[in-house]
Amino acid sequence: MSVSYPSRRGTTPTYVVEGVTSAAPATGLANFQMWLVSSAGATGIFAGHENKIATFTHQGGWGFSTATQAETAYDKTNALYWIIDNGEWAIDSEFDTLGTSTAIPTSHFANSVDYNAPGVTYAMQSGAPVGIYRFTTAAAATGVYTIQVNNSCVILDATVYQHSVATGAGCTIDIVTNTADLFPTFTCDQASIAILRPVASDTGIKTLTAGDLIKVTATDVAGALPKTTVIITFALGY
Repeated sequence: MSVSYPSRRGTTPTYVVEGVTSAAPATGLANFQMWLVSSAGATGIFAGHENKIATFTHQGGWGFSTATQAETAYDKTNALYWIIDNGEWAIDSEFDTLGTSTAIPTSHFANSVDYNAPGVTYAMQSGAPVGIYRFTTAAAATGVYTIQVNNSCVILDATVYQHSVATGAGCTIDIVTNTADLFPTFTCDQASIAILRPVASDTGIKTLTAGDLIKVTATDVAGALPKTTVIITFALGY
């Protein structure tokens, strides 16, 4: 049975690889497994084959091929899409599809705009059917982090990551629109690093129209608020 890995472009990648490596994996490999060879530092049988596709077969051992411009690969280990650009593999960021406007590091959750300036309104990029917005709030500081929606969208979910121990009680994160709460208040008082999820809400489907605001309000009490990362997922149109 074959497995399909459609990309965010809506097309199937040229290759499906196990991961990216600079050295041949251990023995016991399945027939026709493929890897992307690292762009530098390849060793052993992979030496001299940087940026190539390494394919293992039981009959012939390792073989190497060169991808052509704009071919893509799905990396099963890291759940990333790669694209060949001028002979080197790069993460296929697809800004328009993801709704991002900044360069994308290798971190999966970095596939989003980082809104980290209190009191500033950022315009949401249009044309993104689904995406993630990430707000980074400062430790021991009260602030309001805001984006303005360019298109009608549905807010799907929210998660707050508390980066460190809270040194006191009463610190909160609120996610609201112009007129109403999007999620119940998150209380950031955990005695350890924590992932905070919404409690049950009766607000129903959370829809926004062009021009609406999404506001993340961080409320500090006596310097006890840890740094937090707020992840909000959305889908355009309703």
